[in-house]
Amino acid sequence: MANRAGGFLLLVDDAGRRNLIRLGAIQMLADCDEVRDTTILVVAGRAITVPRPLDDILEAIERQ
Repeated sequence: MANRAGGFLLLVDDAGRRNLIRLGAIQMLADCDEVRDTTILVVAGRAITVPRPLDDILEAIERQ
């Protein structure tokens, strides 16, 4: 799941933990695998694996 909450992005990682991330804190987004159904985010030097396609994460970031 990827939802926008003001200047934050709410993501559920592969362990089921919720992460509320300030948009400006995202250092990198990348496809995690060849199938492109998992994304890795780097926030404050910490990698977060999210079982959502990169395109879904980008759409959530772009929402106002």
